Amino acid sequence: MPHNKIREVTALYEIARLAAASLDLDATLAAILGALAEHLEMARGTLTLLDPLTGHLAVRASHGLTKGEMKRGLYKVGEGITGLIFASDEPFVVPDIGKEPLFLNRTGSRRDLAKENISFIGVPVGVRGKTIGVLTVDRLFAPDVDFEEDIRLLKTVASIVGQAVKLHEMVEAEKAALVQENQLLREEVGRRVSLPNIVGGTKRMQEVFRAAEVVAKSRATVLLRGESGTGKELVAKAVHHLSPRSAGPYVRFNCAAVPEGLLESELFGHEKGAFTGAIGAKKGRFELADRGTIFLDEIGDLPLTLQPKILRVLQEQEFERLGSERTVVLSSRGVIDAADLKMLTAGAHVVATAAGDGLPGTVHDIELRILREALEATTWRQAAARRLGITPRQIGYRIRKYGLTPPGGAP
Repeated sequence: MPHNKIREVTALYEIARLAAASLDLDATLAAILGALAEHLEMARGTLTLLDPLTGHLAVRASHGLTKGEMKRGLYKVGEGITGLIFASDEPFVVPDIGKEPLFLNRTGSRRDLAKENISFIGVPVGVRGKTIGVLTVDRLFAPDVDFEEDIRLLKTVASIVGQAVKLHEMVEAEKAALVQENQLLREEVGRRVSLPNIVGGTKRMQEVFRAAEVVAKSRATVLLRGESGTGKELVAKAVHHLSPRSAGPYVRFNCAAVPEGLLESELFGHEKGAFTGAIGAKKGRFELADRGTIFLDEIGDLPLTLQPKILRVLQEQEFERLGSERTVVLSSRGVIDAADLKMLTAGAHVVATAAGDGLPGTVHDIELRILREALEATTWRQAAARRLGITPRQIGYRIRKYGLTPPGGAP
């Protein structure tokens, strides 16, 4: 086999391998043009593609051109040799670019055309009968150069390049379709809201999730209503983590777990000597929750005399420690657990009338009826007991023993 044929076969093999090796179109095209220069001495290889937005031909890839020279490579269809090749869909050969008036040297990569002994060869790049661009190369001019052989070889390379471009367009189109589908799915999922550590798909639970997300962004106090075990503390934590105060502390206070005589001190704090045994100043739970969230669990067990003070903190965001005249100003959110609608009889009416505009002191009311409408504990326990072949009482024992969380926080 003649030496030139061996070089051509080697070059075509390398170009085919490069085209199949990567989905990075720009890197692939640059490597293909580099292979033409390395194996076949075809310098300044340039691929010019039609820009569908502008209708102009622009250099997409090159070998031997700077970025500035590539940017200058813009042609109208029919302009110069590159534009003529695209418009006619036919190859074009310039044996000596210094003697060809149609050769524009738009990129400026060839300094003195009159002195450079260079030939210019260009072929159209097409896909399925449609011309999409032009492939051009420079050749050192010599009497023994066979331009017909060069055109034949470049047509083969142009076919490979066209397929690579088409594959890239298909991949990009599929990627765009997947991105759009993903966006649509996100929007669909967005209509079904969830909160951290809470699972629920019923209509009622979706209402709870949406209400919690809305109130989380506000500065309002939140009133959580629902029977014991319906997941009020989970919602309170979710409200905290979704709010701008998420970086601040989350303080939970069980009003029923503290003796009545210590409640005021625990909530508001005290100064040294405020009462017998107060050997030092102490911050209360409200002060510890500053710039964060405080969850008042079982607030219905608070004595009536203390409820107005609680209400003042929730509405005005200020209080005084026991034994102090200095007013402490807070920037925290209160989340109130009201397990029974009959509780807070002295302050509930005032709280209810404050609801509305999302300002400090406002109360957003979220009612949880999971046991009644979404995840009834009795039904859940019975179903689990039947599946495991044990009694509902044993289900409850295992939940407590292993620290499990049933659906919706059902007890």
